[in-house]
Amino acid sequence: MKKGRLAILLIGALLAVAETAPMAAGESESSALLVPIPLTSKTFREFGQVVEASDTAKPTSENAVHKYWAGLAKTRIHENIDFGLLEVKPRERQVAEMRRHAKTNTLLVSLREDYLLVVASPTPSSARRAFPDPKKVKVFMVTRDQAVILNKGVWHALPFVESKGGLFLMAVRDGTARGDSGEKPFKKGEVIKF
Repeated sequence: MKKGRLAILLIGALLAVAETAPMAAGESESSALLVPIPLTSKTFREFGQVVEASDTAKPTSENAVHKYWAGLAKTRIHENIDFGLLEVKPRERQVAEMRRHAKTNTLLVSLREDYLLVVASPTPSSARRAFPDPKKVKVFMVTRDQAVILNKGVWHALPFVESKGGLFLMAVRDGTARGDSGEKPFKKGEVIKF
C-alpha cells in the first residue's frame, strides 16, 4: 500500500473514532461535523466510479518505459466531450449549496494535490424543485493518484483543497456549463461543516 494512501486511511480511522465521542455540553446534533472518509470503489459506489490502479493490480501492458492499466472505469459517450480546467482556492470547510449535472457524468482529476470531495445522493432529474438532501451528504478524501467519475444527477460541491490551491481536469458533456449546471441551496438553509 502506498504511504500516502495508508496515511489517509489512518486519518480516516482516527476521525471515525473522534466522531463517536460524546458531544460537548450545549452542542446540538445538527452542529456536529461531518467526518471525511477514504475514497474507495466500495464507499463511492452510490455516487460514481473511482479510477485508480491498486497496488496489486497487474498492468494490462508493461515494458521498460511504461505501465498501462486498461478498463479501470467505463462510461458511455455519444456526444462531444468538453475538457476543461477548474482552479479552486482553499476555503472554509462548509457547504450551503450543491450543484448537479442531470445530463452528464463528470470526470474529475486533480493535477496538484489531494482534496476533499463533498457529494450527495441524486434526486430525480425530472424534479425541477429538487434540492440536495443534507442527510445524504458524504465527504471523501481523494488522493492525487485517484480520479472520480460522478454519475449523472449526483449533487456535488467544488473540491476542497488545503495549501496552494487546486487545479483539476474536468470532462463533461459539451454544453454542460451553459445549460446543465445550476447550484441549489439545501431546502431549509442548512450548512454542512466538515
